[in-house]
Amino acid sequence: MRIGAYEVVSELGRGGMGVVYRARSPDGRDVAIKVLTRASEESVERFERESRLLGLFSQEDGFVPLLEAGKTAEGHFLVMPFFQGGTLKDKLKRGPLGVEEARALGERLAVSLGRAHGKGVVHRDLKPANVLLNDRGEAFVADLGLAKHFRVDLPGASRSRSMTHEGTSAGTIGYMAPEQLDDSRRAGPAADVFSLGALVYECLSGEKPFGGRSLLEYVRSLEAGQPVSLAKQRKDVPAALASAIERSLARDPGKRPEDGTALAKELRACKGERTAGAGRLAWIAVLVASLFIVGGAASAVVFSREEPASPPPERRPPVVPPKAAPRTRESQARDLVASARAKNDKKDWDGAIADSSKAIELDPGSSSAWAARAYARLGKGDQHAAVGDTDKALELDPGNADAWATRGACRQKLGDLERAIASFSKAIELDPELVRAWSGRGEARRNRGDNVGAIQDATRAIALDPLALLPWTIRANARAGKGDMDGATADWTRAIELRPNYAVAWASRGDARRMKGDQDGAIRDSTRAIELDPGNANAWTVRGDAHRQKGDLDGAIQDETRAIALDPKQSFAWVVRGEARRKKGDLDGAIDDSTRALALDPKNNFARYCRGLARSMKGDQEGAVADLERFLELEPAGEDAERVRALLKAMKGK
Repeated sequence: MRIGAYEVVSELGRGGMGVVYRARSPDGRDVAIKVLTRASEESVERFERESRLLGLFSQEDGFVPLLEAGKTAEGHFLVMPFFQGGTLKDKLKRGPLGVEEARALGERLAVSLGRAHGKGVVHRDLKPANVLLNDRGEAFVADLGLAKHFRVDLPGASRSRSMTHEGTSAGTIGYMAPEQLDDSRRAGPAADVFSLGALVYECLSGEKPFGGRSLLEYVRSLEAGQPVSLAKQRKDVPAALASAIERSLARDPGKRPEDGTALAKELRACKGERTAGAGRLAWIAVLVASLFIVGGAASAVVFSREEPASPPPERRPPVVPPKAAPRTRESQARDLVASARAKNDKKDWDGAIADSSKAIELDPGSSSAWAARAYARLGKGDQHAAVGDTDKALELDPGNADAWATRGACRQKLGDLERAIASFSKAIELDPELVRAWSGRGEARRNRGDNVGAIQDATRAIALDPLALLPWTIRANARAGKGDMDGATADWTRAIELRPNYAVAWASRGDARRMKGDQDGAIRDSTRAIELDPGNANAWTVRGDAHRQKGDLDGAIQDETRAIALDPKQSFAWVVRGEARRKKGDLDGAIDDSTRALALDPKNNFARYCRGLARSMKGDQEGAVADLERFLELEPAGEDAERVRALLKAMKGK
């Protein structure tokens, strides 16, 4: 049997709407082919939507990628790589995972979901059966049959709408978030966070957090409250990890990490946490065929039931007796550190300082507590106190990457860029996935004038966390510094998508557009920045210069006068106002403004050029010649150099 160019080897699984085959591609690779066998109008639309959504993600994003989509006599089909490691569901049949393995798997899946959320897509059906493993045990998200765009303003959203009706459910019992049960059309990133929390809980405990074989039983289980604490089920699960997972299972979506990236940060922060008597439970890996669950249902309520439908013949005994271990000062301190980190993420510096200080009182030997307080103190602007805390954290644990990153940030704030870069580099060496270390080093390199290095570091930070705002701004500034205004504009656009009310991003994109010659775009962007933050002097400066270049001299003078009132040290605002005044015939005002610009920035050659022209027009040929000759000394090959030489020749000819 053949499907298109692929030779079918065997059948992997069959569902009500389709079948999955293992096949061989023309180049000899094994692939999995998902074929739609019941082609109703709705099922075809679902299948095509899944194809479009799969096309948004690559294997590097942590998703099972789409290799090809088409239609043959057998039906519509999707071709994906064949994963030798089978599904996580198969793996969990052998028993729970070790603590670090479960944490790392959860972090990896959270990063993948974060990338989807960054593109405005919510999965809505994450479960062990939809996590595939390669031959190295790396996990990949599969099956976007129930996925949808939750942001309607993104490209492709109108073609990837939810196909469930209002008030119906779509998902899988045991993993659906409460709000997804009420109305799957309103499920957002927090629903995926719930599903992943349930999945990691199961990886550690061997059981789903909320029971029930039917939808009604599952609803009752959710209504009963939080599941049994992981700390009670397994003594080797650190309190911080248990807390992160249990927060992701909160009934209220607002109390969960907001998306996959936020959950990934929390799980990453738990890396290396230990408990007394920590150990790993052994399990034996088995290589099984890749199985895609072919979803879809013809009824109004669209949800899938985990197999088997009847109760399993036997239940695994609990991993450990459910008796809770006594709370130690160290375990209380770990909970406080986790809380402090969460508050740091929300910029609640006072709350983070309070929690980490209590943690230090309980466990003075906790390097993580000292590092958390250092980060909060840095956020409050107390760099010297933060340095003291990082020194203590590193004295206790020289391998604390967070502390090294915070030390780098402190040194950068204090202007010591070389040592800041060294500290960030040490943090990266210890934890190559620490986003803020890559961002911090990129910013330090940009401030030092190394735009190439800044772009490289920011690009790495973006790859690790596409939803982090700072690396986009760093790369945008570095690209602008290299003269790549198209790249800068694209990065500022992404920053605006991430934070639509970020006035700095609007003003900066306007500036990039101004330098590209798009004065109308510059005016629109800077006007939006002014609406968001009327005190943003840079936005007034950008708009003023765009008005000047469009010939609106009065508008330019008004805007630059406002910019100067907000920030008298803005050299560019002075020179733009001076040039507008020169063109209006106010030569004394032009000379005064450009002189002030040069006093603030002696390297501002545009100010020297403008003053030279104003002096020439006023009859001060000696002053004009001095300004223009100095201009040529500084920019002998600039785009205005030939024009200045012609002016000098004419002036000297007189």
